[in-house]
Amino acid sequence: MTAETSGHSVLTGLDEIDWAALEHAYGPAEDVPGLLRALASGNAEAAKEALYELWGTVWHQGSVYPATVPAVPFLARIATAGGPTTPAAEVLHLLGSIAESSDPRSGAQPNAVQAAVAACYDDIAPQLEATEGATRAAAMFVLACSAPAERVRPLFVERWRTETDPAIRAEALHALLRVDAPAAADLADEILSAIDEWRDDLLLLSSAIVWVLAGRALDERVLDAASAPVPEDSGVSHWYENRDLFELLVEEIGERHGAQAAISFLVKALDNALGGPTEIVEQRLDAARGLIVTYRSTATLLAEPITRVLELDDEAGLVGRAISLLTLVGPAAAAPLARERLFSLAESAAVPGSDAARIADDALRCLLEWSDPTAPGLLARDLADRPRSFTAAAGFSTRPGRTAPPFDAGLLAAIRHRITEVVDEAAGEESTDVFGGMRRNNEPIELARLLGAWGAAAAPAVPELIRLLATSPTPAARALVAIRPEGPALDDVSAALRAAAVELGQPPRLPESRRSNITERIAVGQAIRVLSEGDSAPLLEAILHALGAEHDHLSAAAEAAADLPEHADVLVPRMIEALASIPAATPSLPAHGARMKLGHTLWRLTGDPGPLISVLRDTLDLAGESLTSWTVAAAADKATELGPLARELRPGIEAALQDARACPAAARALLAIDPEGTWATDRREELAERLISVLTDSRAPNAVDRALDLLADLAPLPTACAEKLRDLAERDERILAAASDGDLVRADNDAQARIRALLRR
Repeated sequence: MTAETSGHSVLTGLDEIDWAALEHAYGPAEDVPGLLRALASGNAEAAKEALYELWGTVWHQGSVYPATVPAVPFLARIATAGGPTTPAAEVLHLLGSIAESSDPRSGAQPNAVQAAVAACYDDIAPQLEATEGATRAAAMFVLACSAPAERVRPLFVERWRTETDPAIRAEALHALLRVDAPAAADLADEILSAIDEWRDDLLLLSSAIVWVLAGRALDERVLDAASAPVPEDSGVSHWYENRDLFELLVEEIGERHGAQAAISFLVKALDNALGGPTEIVEQRLDAARGLIVTYRSTATLLAEPITRVLELDDEAGLVGRAISLLTLVGPAAAAPLARERLFSLAESAAVPGSDAARIADDALRCLLEWSDPTAPGLLARDLADRPRSFTAAAGFSTRPGRTAPPFDAGLLAAIRHRITEVVDEAAGEESTDVFGGMRRNNEPIELARLLGAWGAAAAPAVPELIRLLATSPTPAARALVAIRPEGPALDDVSAALRAAAVELGQPPRLPESRRSNITERIAVGQAIRVLSEGDSAPLLEAILHALGAEHDHLSAAAEAAADLPEHADVLVPRMIEALASIPAATPSLPAHGARMKLGHTLWRLTGDPGPLISVLRDTLDLAGESLTSWTVAAAADKATELGPLARELRPGIEAALQDARACPAAARALLAIDPEGTWATDRREELAERLISVLTDSRAPNAVDRALDLLADLAPLPTACAEKLRDLAERDERILAAASDGDLVRADNDAQARIRALLRR
């Protein structure tokens, strides 16, 4: 096809539109005419590139824009004009996605885009008879998203009756569901009632999904049809955001018929899949993950079928998936069934980097997450070859509610040996391996963190930590402070720390290849001050140097300066100067953080709250803006410390209550500022309601513990609030979202226990 088709151009009127005055996802839409011309050019490669760009501009991640409306008729004409190089199905798919959007941006008028697509009905409807099945399917998608139900219902039923391709019949069924759910369920019933006559798994699964989505009762026919082994990458292409159909069905059964129905179905489907194609078992396990992170009751019921997958020791991918799920399920439900097999996998000798080694690492990590008493000994045996397990063991400080693994002499010996290897490796040539480099940077932190958590018990590792000072000063210094060596060892540590302080005070020999040593110098100075019981000279020198350096280091300097009130006469003028060097209206969140820490330390050193109050006012003005929640929460925390002195900041703090992530910090600040005020009395129930809403806000998982802390302080709670909390604690659905499934399950379990304890009070 070219731009000229059937005696007239599909692009007629293109230049009559003032595209530059219209917006798309990336600003003025002056590039859209060129993209449409390329799409209609007849050049397959140019058309492909243009379509890719249009997917990111006139439609972008579900949003549409003012430029989308005038682009629609051109897209419709290009898609339906024909020609061997026209990506007709893909263009129609774009049109359907445009019609489906419910997110107009940049002033786009609601429903205007859908109306524009609906106006192209006469161009699109004939494509239901196109030669290519993909084009027919895409045309149904567009019409289902844009045209009146009464107009397209008979067209979809006709497609269902006349199509011979089962995949396109499935598309017709899902299209009909969109416009007439009862009619779609009746057609699905034809398949489900004669299930033995059908041999197409996709059509069977689609019929089961449509039946459930249409609200019909769950029966054995649906379960039998949905157990068909449909591969993950097959299925209808335009519906449900390309989600796996089996996972979708399991989710919908849970929502419409309860978790128990979904679990029973999934257990049956998983049992049927074992021994079959790997991708089908993977599909079932992925669906199990969805149930585990959605419903609390699933752990016990799914533990046994998931454990059976561990016996498939020749299938690395499946066993790894199963171990990951058992980590989520937890030891209470899974340990009696799975522990012996996990131990066997974890202790098996394997070639590093092999599938067997990865499985052993996964199994050991699960045992560590379960706090199994055998895990530290197993980790000690293969420390260098179990990176994920050691990261789990050392990650306790970054995960709420976690504690370090118990002291183990064998693991201590292994860590000492590994530190020696790490230091020796760092002394060699630099590697170009990016991922290896990331591990080399993180591993010393993890090794030192675990030693520090063991305190005095880790004293035998002091010589290795002294060596580590040369390559990783900060984690080594902090671990030495936590261990607090005595006698001759303390003398050795003191000498090594002072030598490190001198070395870090020198200009880096290779500044382009080494990160700044300012924060390291402060950490070493802090260690000297603690272990020498008061020698603050190295720390003072490091802080003064940091106060004259880039803004990135001011936070660390200000925080450390708060511990040196005896040097206030030297520090205060330099900190006032540093604070003045950062613009008050800076858009940089790290700069706001530095200003707050400088103001906070000035208050502690001088007793004058004025600079801190001024800084906090500026930061609280960010409330409600994008990505500022945690910075605003930090400002509220500082106001809490000020107490009644921060009374004038109350309007900004009240504004922060609207943000779920900042809400607990803001609520605490309001109560600290005025303990007998309106938020503690007349508006106490409103404050409790706001805190309860934090528990169910998917954007604020890291604020949940603080919300529960404050709710406990507000107890006894008003009856209505207590009932809401009781519902959250006793319902089956989990209440939290988090960055990872493991954090979600753990946080939900912890929140449930805390709510129950609060209600018992």
